[in-house]
Amino acid sequence: MFPGELIDALLAGNVVFLCGTGISAPQLPGFRKLVDDVSIALAVPPDASEQGA
Repeated sequence: MFPGELIDALLAGNVVFLCGTGISAPQLPGFRKLVDDVSIALAVPPDASEQGA
């Protein structure tokens, strides 16, 4: 349950939610898979330093 003050502030447009990187898991790929997918889609192979990262 959320506090009434938080709900009121949200409805008034006075709330910003900051979420960590795991918020989308497992619906979206992790960062590494996302980078790999973009690289494949753009046909831009990673260079040696990117492969090691």
